[in-house]
Order: sequence, then C-alpha cells, then structure tokens
Amino acid sequence: MKKIFFHTCEDMHEVKSDSARLAFASPPYTNNRDGKTLDKQDYLSFIMKTYSEIFRTLTPGGVLVSLNTDLRDHASYNKGETKYEGTVWHKHHSIREVCDGIGYKCFDHKIWVKSFEQNLYRYNFSHIMLYSKPGGKILRPHSPKHADGFGTDVWHLQDSMMRKDSKGFLFRDAIHPEILRRCIDEFTKEGDLVVSPFAGSGTVLAVAEEMGRDWAGYEVNKKLETLIKESIYGPKPKIYSEKK
Repeated sequence: MKKIFFHTCEDMHEVKSDSARLAFASPPYTNNRDGKTLDKQDYLSFIMKTYSEIFRTLTPGGVLVSLNTDLRDHASYNKGETKYEGTVWHKHHSIREVCDGIGYKCFDHKIWVKSFEQNLYRYNFSHIMLYSKPGGKILRPHSPKHADGFGTDVWHLQDSMMRKDSKGFLFRDAIHPEILRRCIDEFTKEGDLVVSPFAGSGTVLAVAEEMGRDWAGYEVNKKLETLIKESIYGPKPKIYSEKK
C-alpha cells in the first residue's frame, strides 16, 4: 500500500488490522480546524479516538511514535477555569495517560531540540514518546543502537521546518526528516507498512518511500495535496527559514 486518504484519521478502515509496523503521529496543536481554538477535553477525546484506531492497525509489537509539544495553558482551553491561567499544560503527559488507557506500553522517550535560541512564545523542544502494542516483539533490526543516532536521548535537529509547494502554499512546523529516518530504521525493515495519521507536509510518507517502506497517509486539509505529493515524488518543496 502506498496511498494518501483525505479524510479524518479517526477512521482508517483502508488499513487492515494488525498490519502496520510503525505509526508516526504528530497531532495538530488544537482540536479545531481553524487552528486557533482549543478545548482540552475535546482534544483528548479526539486523541483517544485516533490513537485507538492506530492501535488497531499496528501489528503486535508494532510501534507508535507520538510527537508532542507542551503548551502554556489558558483559561480558554479549560472552559473558562482561571486556575489554569499562566500554568503549563504538559500535553505529552496527558496523551501518555490516554495511551495507557488504550493499552499501549511506553518504552522510550526522546527530546527533540529545535533551537537553543530563546523564544518567548513557544517551546523550542518537543517530546518524542515511543509506545508499543503488546502481544509481540518490537522489531529492532539494528543492535546495539547507534551511538550517534537513535540511541541518544536528546536529538538536536534545527533545520527549518517550513515548506512551500510549487503553488506557493506555505506549511509551518513540518517534522524534521532525520527523526523519521531514525525511527523507520530502528523499528522497521524494507517493505513494512508505515502509517501517518496526520500527513501534514508529507514528510513521514516521503521518508518511508525513500527507505523502501509501504505507507498510508491521512490528511483532512485538501489544500495540502500538492505539497504532500511533491514531498514524496518531487519536485521537492522549497525550505524556508523561520527568520525570513
């Protein structure tokens, strides 16, 4: 399978149960398609549905890589409760609790450092949480772990994450491809199925294609179709710096 589906990943019926060796999920920051509003309970309900569907698609021993960035909390995220104003929402931990409830086993945790420069508005690092589906052995073709790659706990990868397709559509916050290469190399072999429930700019699918894996991607924003296809098949999207 090498297909992109433009509908919600809450239903990935096109992917058979127990068929994927790896899923890489980087959920949107909010639960509203306008990208501006967030209700934490609705958001976690959405994560529950999506991650349960991912669980179904994974083989026993299959791996879910969940990439999440924590947020500065606001009353508006919590139905107006002011006690949360000015605090930090450890989103990665809330999602960890959801995953525990579904039945995943968390077996590793990495930190992706995007920059060492100060940013007053957002965090410059993300959590890479690794979960397995019980009932089988995690496939790890390479042993011991690479000392300069997957085996390290902090991944300092700071290339620009902004992509623009040939029509001029700009996508921010793409995943660094090296993260994908390390995870795909660590947990899959050639021909295995990799699932991307939030396809975004298509980086997961492009790296899976590059490394000889099958793939399935889901995206609700049809405007990203050109960018996704160019990421996979070319011409490669232009890369833009945050500072420009």
